[in-house]
Amino acid sequence: GKLRFSRSLSQQQIPDPIVTPLDFVTEQRYVCTAQVRRDVDRHLNLVIFGAAGDLAKKKTFPSIFQLHLNRVLPSNISVVACDDPGYHSNISNAETLLQNRLKPYLEKECSKPSDLREFAENLQFVPVDFKDAGTVRKLDEHLRSNAKKLQDNRIFYLALPPFLFETAVKFIREECWPENGYTRVIVEKPFGHDLQSAKALGSQVAQYLQESQVYRIDHYLAKNMVLNILALRFANRELGRLFHADNVSIVRITFKEDINVAGRAGYFDGYGIIRDVMQNHLLQLLTLVLMEAPASLDPEDVRDEKVKVLKQFRPVTREDCVVGQYDGYQDDPAIQAINEKQGYKSKCPTFAACVLHLDNERWSNVPIIMKAGKSLERRSTIVRLQFKKAPPNSLFGDQPQNELVIRIQPDEAIYYRILAKTPGLSARAHEVQRTILDLDLRKEEVGRLPDAYEKLIHDVIQGESHNFVRADEVEEGWRIFDPLLQSLESPSAPHPFPYAQGTRGPPEADALINSTGYRRYTATGVQGLAQDFH
Repeated sequence: GKLRFSRSLSQQQIPDPIVTPLDFVTEQRYVCTAQVRRDVDRHLNLVIFGAAGDLAKKKTFPSIFQLHLNRVLPSNISVVACDDPGYHSNISNAETLLQNRLKPYLEKECSKPSDLREFAENLQFVPVDFKDAGTVRKLDEHLRSNAKKLQDNRIFYLALPPFLFETAVKFIREECWPENGYTRVIVEKPFGHDLQSAKALGSQVAQYLQESQVYRIDHYLAKNMVLNILALRFANRELGRLFHADNVSIVRITFKEDINVAGRAGYFDGYGIIRDVMQNHLLQLLTLVLMEAPASLDPEDVRDEKVKVLKQFRPVTREDCVVGQYDGYQDDPAIQAINEKQGYKSKCPTFAACVLHLDNERWSNVPIIMKAGKSLERRSTIVRLQFKKAPPNSLFGDQPQNELVIRIQPDEAIYYRILAKTPGLSARAHEVQRTILDLDLRKEEVGRLPDAYEKLIHDVIQGESHNFVRADEVEEGWRIFDPLLQSLESPSAPHPFPYAQGTRGPPEADALINSTGYRRYTATGVQGLAQDFH
C-alpha cells in the first residue's frame, strides 16, 4: 500500500510526493518488527521443573515473561510449570502458582494489567514427583496433547538442586521424550562440587543426553558487556593486538559485592567464594579475554578455543592465594549451627585473591590476578589490562601505566586510560596528564537491554549454544582450582584472614597483588590506593 500526506501552503493545496512503506522505513533510525504469522507446523513445550522454587520465581519466570512481552517467543508455545505439591501445599494449579509465587515478581515487569492476564492464559501446571515415574508419564501425555500432532519440540529447564539432575534427565529420556522434534535441557550451576563430582555429574547426564542437547547456564556469559569482548578483540584488529604479553604487564579481574551472605549463609558455607564465583563466572570471563581467535563464530569453534586456553592454566596453589572472611560471619545463626555440628569454626572464605599463570606464547610471564569478595566497599565487576610501563628516561619521563578497562557492572563501559598533553598556556612540552578514551557502547541503544537470563532462554529456543558451558570447560575449571580447594579445606589449613565489612578486604591480599608488579593509580595518575571508581 501507499501512504499519502498533504499540507496547505498560501491557500493552495500542493500534493505531497507519494511515500511508500519502504521509503518510510529507510528514513527511520530505528525499526521494530513484530511477529504476525503463527507457526502451524511446530509446537514448543517450555517445561520448568522446580517451578515453585526461589530461582524460578526470581529469574526464570520473569525472564520468560519479558520474552512474552517483547513478542519474541514462538507463536505456538506452551509454558508448563512443574513441581511436587507435596513440598508446596499451597500450589496445586497454574492459578495458585501465579498468585502464591510468581505474581509479585511478574507485576514489576508489567506496563498494563492485561500483560499478566495474557501470560496467565498460556501458563499451565502439571504436578511432578521425581520419586514417581507415573507423574512424569502424565506430564508426557500433557505435552503430547499440547502439541496436537504437530512437531513436538521440548525444552526442559532444571531449576532444581544438583542431586536431582540425574533423576530428572533419566525420567526425561525414558518417560517424557517426544516422538518427533528436538529436546533441549537447561542445567543450572553448580556443575559439581569439585573435579571428581563434576566428572561424575557429566557422566550421569551423558548417559541420557547428547552434549548438543545440554545447555549449562552461566548467566555471566550473557551480560551485554561480556558479549562484546570477542567483538572488541577480533572485530578491531588494532585493539586485538594489544592483548599480548608484548604489551600487557598484568591482567586483573575483580568481582566485588557490597552485601554479605545473610539469609543464605547456610548454603554459601558449603561452597565459599571460590566455588560460588571464581571457578565459574570469573574463569569463563577470563577465557574470553585470553583465548586465541576461533576458526569461526560457530559455537563449537568458540568453545574449542576456550577449552584450549583453560588447559594452559597451571593449577592454583595455596601460595598463590589469600583468603579472607568478613567480621561477623561467625555470628550468623546458620553458621553457628554448622559450627556446633562440626565442632570447629567455619573456614569458609568470603574473599579470595589469587594469582594465576598461563603457559602459552601470548600470555607467557603475565600474572593474572583474580579477586572476589562479599561485603566489600562497593559492587562492581571489572576486567583491567594494565600495560607495560615506559622506561623512566623515555620521552615524557616517568609516567603512570596505561590501562584498558572493561566494566561489566554497574554501568557497563569500555575505556582506555591514556596520556594526553596538559592544556594551558603555561604547560610545557613534556607535561602530560592521564585521561580516558571512552568507548561508549550505549549511545546508540534504545529502550531496555535484555536481562542475561532472557538472552540465554531465547538462545536455547533458537538453538544457539555460544553462551553456554560445555562439559570439558566445566572439568578444566575444576582442574585449575581443585588443588587449592583441597588445601584450604584440609584440617591443617589456617583460618581465613579477617577483614572489616565495607572495606577492600584483608591487607594480606594487597601484599600478594603488589608482589606481581600491579600498581594502583589515583584519577590523576599518582600511585596509591585511592583509585577512582573507573
